[in-house]
Order: sequence, then C-alpha cells, then structure tokens
Amino acid sequence: MKFDNILNNAYSVVKQHEACIFKKELPITEDTQIFVDNKVVKILTRTQKSATFLRKFFANVYDFTKKWQFEQVNIFWEDSSRHYQIPINSNLRFKGLSTMQVTNAMPLIIVPGIQIGQMKLSLPILRVLFEFCEYPERKYGLVRCTDERQVALSESSAALIKGSDLQEGVQRKRKDYWYLPDLEAFEREAQLALEPNNQHSILEFSFRGVSKDGLDWRRFTNCYRSIRDDYGVSYYVSQNIGVEQIAAPPQVVVRQ
Repeated sequence: MKFDNILNNAYSVVKQHEACIFKKELPITEDTQIFVDNKVVKILTRTQKSATFLRKFFANVYDFTKKWQFEQVNIFWEDSSRHYQIPINSNLRFKGLSTMQVTNAMPLIIVPGIQIGQMKLSLPILRVLFEFCEYPERKYGLVRCTDERQVALSESSAALIKGSDLQEGVQRKRKDYWYLPDLEAFEREAQLALEPNNQHSILEFSFRGVSKDGLDWRRFTNCYRSIRDDYGVSYYVSQNIGVEQIAAPPQVVVRQ
C-alpha cells in the first residue's frame, strides 16, 4: 500500500512538471492554469476571449499537438459552465474549422529545433544546445571565437534573418553582417566583462547589423555569455532580447 502511494505521488509530480512545460509553450501564459490527466489537457483561462484564441491556436498548429500527443484539449474560462472541447486526431478536423493548410509562414509556437554548422561537440556545447531546445521561444545563437563563425541558431532565430535562412545563417561570420566598429567595441567589452563557463557572467550589448543585400539595417540587442569547450575552443552564446529598424550608419553608402 505504501509503495502504491509513492507511485501515485511520483505520477502526480511528473504530471505537474509536464503541465508547467506545456504552459511555457502556449501563446498565452498569464492567468492561465494547466491540468494534465492522462491524454487529456485542461486549460483554464480568465476570459472567453483568451479561450477562443487558444482554440484557434490548437486548430492551426499541427506540430504542437503532434509533439505532445494529447487526445483531447478542453479549454475553460472563469464564471462560465461552457467550454471548448477539441478532439485531436490524425485528420486534424475540428468543429467549425477546416483542415489546416500547410504554409511556409512562421508558426505561432516555435517547435524546438537547432540549425548547426560544422563544429566539434563536447559536453559544454551539448549543454548549450539542450538549453536551445528547452526554451524554443528564445532567439539563441552560438558563435565560435576563433573564426567568428555562427555555428548554431535556434529555430526561433529565423525571425531575425532577412534575405537568407537558418542553413545559410550558420555559414556566416559576424563580419559579414555586423557594423565593424560595433564588432570591435564588442570584443573589447567582452574581454573585460565575460568569464568563460560562468552562467552569471553576462554582457548586454547592442550592435548595428545589415541584411545580406546590404539594404536593411537594424539594431540588435543581445545578452552574451562565454563558454569554453573540452578542447579549449571558446564560444559566445547570445540571446536576442530586442531588434529595431534603423537607418544605415552615416559612413555607410547604401547602393539601391
């Protein structure tokens, strides 16, 4: 009997953890409660407007529902006896909604994934890549210091790239798209501020960057930390926290 109680408690803890991870991937997390019961997930929101948005979300994001393998999603809102019940099946047909059309548009929720270039893997690098997958909504990048090459990008970083894709992005060097005076300033500050393999050693830095065609200039604000792998190779881990459209720097001649 005591062993059964231990199993039940362990099962409860696992389900609570699953609900927490599931909640992080929803487009609405504020004032939202998640309950997981076997293959059914129950979502409680504050307003019917939020519930309606979530219903449309589940009806249009195939990868998300496939990954979690739930058979049904029930969405409730406060002060109401009504709720949305969404059966999830292989045809993805929902009452009042047509089958999802597959497009090349960015999905509402980013599925964990990483684009990786040529690099040697060791435990410190694997930990970073696992972090990329654990937080798919974050726009992560990994730059190798020896040649300034961007060797890994999280899937959500695609939103930052104009004129190319992630596969091409992991072949570029920072000098290809950074405004060079900003790159020089970053290197000076990073040498003074960052301690390798220290999670609490972080540098926030803004730089000007340009698209592949040389026409689109933006200011990127990233948080950086430094890591050194088991082979002694140093890398910068970056997380983008902001981007804005700007004019080209005064010294740059933009050719239309």
